[in-house]
Amino acid sequence: MSKFGDNLNIVLKLKGIQQKDFAEMTCTKDATISRYIKGHIEPSMEKLIAFAKVLDVTIDYLVGIDPANNPQVDYIKGQIADHQRKVEELQKELDRIICDGETDGTD
Repeated sequence: MSKFGDNLNIVLKLKGIQQKDFAEMTCTKDATISRYIKGHIEPSMEKLIAFAKVLDVTIDYLVGIDPANNPQVDYIKGQIADHQRKVEELQKELDRIICDGETDGTD
């Protein structure tokens, strides 16, 4: 796969978009999308612009120039934030249980 093909495949997976659906969204043949993903061909600038708009990423990300605008990073940051909230909730629950145990009349 080419960098473009890799990135296109990653974004489609992260956004839960099937290749066939993406092809319809961008007025492109499914077989052509497959060839892009496999790195057999590269899209025109017109197609790159359409892909970037539909996928809500930059052209730079799609072609591998801008790793900072990486949907994988955004996804992982979201997962980390979710886990941090869960840890905070569990810590509060643990603190409540410990406090309840200290005030259960055994003083």
